[in-house]
Amino acid sequence: MGPAASIMISALIGVLFIVAAVVVAFLTPKIALWVESFSAAGGLFASRRRKATPVEEKNTAPKKKKLNLKTLWGIKDIKNGVIIMDDDSYRMILRINPIDFMLVSVPEQTNIESSLMALAMSLSFPVQVFTTSEMVDAREVITNIYKHAPSLPEPLRDYSMELAAYIDALTANRSVNIRRSYLIISLDKDPKGFKHAYQELLRRSMIVANGFSRAKIVVDILDSNAVIDLLYNVFNGRSMFRPSEAVDAGALELYKGGMQLVFPEAS
Repeated sequence: MGPAASIMISALIGVLFIVAAVVVAFLTPKIALWVESFSAAGGLFASRRRKATPVEEKNTAPKKKKLNLKTLWGIKDIKNGVIIMDDDSYRMILRINPIDFMLVSVPEQTNIESSLMALAMSLSFPVQVFTTSEMVDAREVITNIYKHAPSLPEPLRDYSMELAAYIDALTANRSVNIRRSYLIISLDKDPKGFKHAYQELLRRSMIVANGFSRAKIVVDILDSNAVIDLLYNVFNGRSMFRPSEAVDAGALELYKGGMQLVFPEAS
């Protein structure tokens, strides 16, 4: 083979490589699209794939996270009336027993306003005001009326029974609500532990209570049961159930003790 033939063959091979490169560059995007659609359709075994049953779909579906006090508000525990948060900060709640401001005299109104302003100016720690609507729970009042009504004179006895029935009907209809206000005393994480934090919260609460007492307003520190009832009422405002009553009745006890039976010995 002469030099001319060798040059011609080399040129032909080069042209073939160029043509092959152009064809590959042209077909590569189309091949990629075809592979993508083929994979989305299930590949070679798409027709053989079994449809998942409802039970399997339910098991594979992402489970919804249950909502509770820890996930909603970050509450870790409630101890001695103190709410312990996830970040180890603390909260103590005070309930304000309201007075009818419009029924007091003008000098008394001025004294109330001055006392509350003086208290607000003297605070050196955070205090949050929380107001909620609560149903009137008159069950204890109704029970006391029925208990003492028989010992009253006849006119008062009849009036007491009618009054108790009227209050009971209002409570059953769940149509009577009152607005209550609370104060939340906060304390950041205390390196000295819970006991020291509890004493500091008590000190702060007494400062607030004394300030309100100058305005003739009574403030109560909630215990653990009252705190639990308040938190329950926030989520279940139209329920008469009180978790503290269930706990006092033994709802958290593993078992209830019974009466011991004593059999006489056989003679």
